[in-house]
Amino acid sequence: MSAEIVGIYDDENDVRPTLPFIGSSKIQAFRYIFANAKKFDTFIFAHVNLAPLAMALHLLNPKARIIFCTHGIEIWKKLPKPTEWIMNGSTVLTVSNFSMNELKRYNLKLNDVRLFPNCMMKKLTDPSKLHALGWKHTVELHEGIEKMYAWYIGERDL
Repeated sequence: MSAEIVGIYDDENDVRPTLPFIGSSKIQAFRYIFANAKKFDTFIFAHVNLAPLAMALHLLNPKARIIFCTHGIEIWKKLPKPTEWIMNGSTVLTVSNFSMNELKRYNLKLNDVRLFPNCMMKKLTDPSKLHALGWKHTVELHEGIEKMYAWYIGERDL
């Protein structure tokens, strides 16, 4: 398995310097997908609004595994038919039980929706209080993401 992390952001300053930046334009992202569609076996789309990119990818590489990360309010409704279609053939990760239940309630055809609480606790928890109690993390964020992904696709135990 091979993987590469790239980003499409509103502003290049939002990207860590170690991540390739493909621009803020969906046209740039389409070019990237077109050039790399056969290079990787798994593509992760960080927002449901990128469904058109996933549809283009599916046309170029029907065997590619597509994973969507969903974050909240954008999925608490009936999705447009094309978006629902591409997401039905994909794995959809949601950040909370509430979002997962809302997505399933409005989009009955989705069949692989999973809970993946990616950063909510970080937003809700002040780690300085944990540090004051003597707890210190042992895994850096990037390494933790790699380990979680390997566990998720079944390559390792946590």
